[in-house]
Order: sequence, then C-alpha cells, then structure tokens
Amino acid sequence: VLSGGEDGEVRVWALGPGGCRRLCAVSAHNGPVFAALEASPSSSKCWAQCVVTAGDDGLVNIISPEHGQVVRALPGHVRRPSQIRWDAGRNLLGCFCQGGGEDE
Repeated sequence: VLSGGEDGEVRVWALGPGGCRRLCAVSAHNGPVFAALEASPSSSKCWAQCVVTAGDDGLVNIISPEHGQVVRALPGHVRRPSQIRWDAGRNLLGCFCQGGGEDE
C-alpha cells in the first residue's frame, strides 16, 4: 500500500494479519503528494519494484522502496501534475497536469 502526505513524504506499507507495518518512507516532494502509483508486475526488471509519485512542487518522481530513495526526478511541469499513468508493456510514463489557459 502507498500513501503520500502533505509533508511531501511517500510511505510504503505492508498489510498483514498483525496489522500494518511501514516498509519505507521517502521525502520525495516539497509540498503535498497528489498521486502515487505502483509499477505493474509486467514492468521491465529495473522498474518492477518502483513507485511513481506526483507532487504540488511540479515534480514526478520514481522511487525505489528497496533503496529508500528517489531514483529519478522528472521536473519541468508548469502546473501541478494531477495524474500519472505507467504503460509497463511499452516502458512509458504519462503525466497529466492541471488544465490551464493563458489567464491561469
């Protein structure tokens, strides 16, 4: 299970019969986390254990819970990324930002 907080931290949890146990916490964003997505099991081996997050800081980050760190930061979004999609079959990552016009 993934969770992201207003503090920019992304947490990975294991759920079991004894309850919930935190596996890792990574400070991934300077501000709230708005989306988090696990890689598909069919992802290429190097990305299979990673998660992708989008934050209010305009970053999309690829995080390795195994190593407890951001392994790729994808900056440059003018507006807050609001959705992320991972196409594991083609190794593509899509990021969709809040709408916008010239007046925003």
